[in-house]
Amino acid sequence: MTVIERGSRQMRHELLSPDGRKTTVVTYRGLFTLTTALPTLTFEMTWHQDLTQFVPLQVGERIVADARSKSSTNKSLPGYTTVMAVIGVDSIRVGACDYPVFKIDVRGGLADGSRQAVSTRYYDDPSMLTLQDREHTTDRKRRIDSK
Repeated sequence: MTVIERGSRQMRHELLSPDGRKTTVVTYRGLFTLTTALPTLTFEMTWHQDLTQFVPLQVGERIVADARSKSSTNKSLPGYTTVMAVIGVDSIRVGACDYPVFKIDVRGGLADGSRQAVSTRYYDDPSMLTLQDREHTTDRKRRIDSK
């Protein structure tokens, strides 16, 4: 991942796939995807909540947000919901440095239930980067109830 631009609220970064294709992503504070630009298609997420209400993060906080997604071909896609639980503060070592991070359990999925991801993110607030992301596809104990 290469950070291209970082402001106080938004970050734009690029990802390179193993086959060399570039994807550009714009996020709100590294937590909520706003746009994803693939080589041939762009997706835009319009969040129904004011995302500024979710920062600064606080341990014990539970965030529920949903968005409408649309492609650059004007095709409407299933809605998207994310549920985040800020479960604590931890430390992640990158090279010789230790970074204090928020430990966040995250569940995100399409409204039609066709895709769902469950993970634990280790999020560095000052850089707006997730320094580590551990996916939990089969561990039901880590799932977050959206109700």
